[in-house]
Amino acid sequence: MYFFVLGPLKVVTDNTPIALAGNHQRTALGMLLLRNNRVVTTDRLVTALWRNNPPATAGKMVHKAIARLRARLDCAPVSDAGLELVTGDGGYTLHIDPARLDSTRFFTLIGQSREAFRAGSPLTATRALRAALALSRGPVLEDLAESGMSWPELRALEHRRQTVLEDLFGIALSYGRHRDIVADLVSLTEVPVPHERITAQCMVTLYRCGRQLDALAVYRRARLALVQRLGHEPSQDLRDLYLRILNQDTSLDWNPDSSLVPAHDTW
Repeated sequence: MYFFVLGPLKVVTDNTPIALAGNHQRTALGMLLLRNNRVVTTDRLVTALWRNNPPATAGKMVHKAIARLRARLDCAPVSDAGLELVTGDGGYTLHIDPARLDSTRFFTLIGQSREAFRAGSPLTATRALRAALALSRGPVLEDLAESGMSWPELRALEHRRQTVLEDLFGIALSYGRHRDIVADLVSLTEVPVPHERITAQCMVTLYRCGRQLDALAVYRRARLALVQRLGHEPSQDLRDLYLRILNQDTSLDWNPDSSLVPAHDTW
């Protein structure tokens, strides 16, 4: 049985998705997976489900959702050492083998990519990065987030996922591996409101691949999204990059001495 949080919540066993009935089960499982192998208190689950307006029977409803979730997860043969949902210490703990959770595998691959970059092996590093990207189906627990769930744990994991990807794309660019990452960057800008750093990296990558018009189009889509959805223009840096690409600024071309490595140290 495998669990997926990098995108809509999904549980799979023997290549077959397991349906989870009701919002309570899905929300409880999402929170348990975000805090896997740690206690999630009943109060925390109540807040996750109802925010500041829980019903009088909220505790009982959480207990019922957990009982049904435990029964649902036990519907397929799993290793006792690989998956266990425990009640105690004022809440619940999902003990799970890290290999069963996509976010754990994602960050393992990111770590391997970092080590390869440190060792001066950009090809190995980008292969690990691409394998990590293949696990990411969208924002963390996208379906729960779209239904209004906004937890610190969810936001923290999504921010971490986004930051490490941006950092590694920057390093891939500094190594001249733009052709290896162009498809992944383009896909990451095809969202309602792409991150500005990802947008900038995608524009530079496309430009270095000889796709100036596509690079300019990425900026225009991002600007339209920012204006229409968030009500503000892109940053000055992004606007300047657009003009540099428009004018075919040769300083954007890759050379061994150029560096787009992030200024902040996230290693």
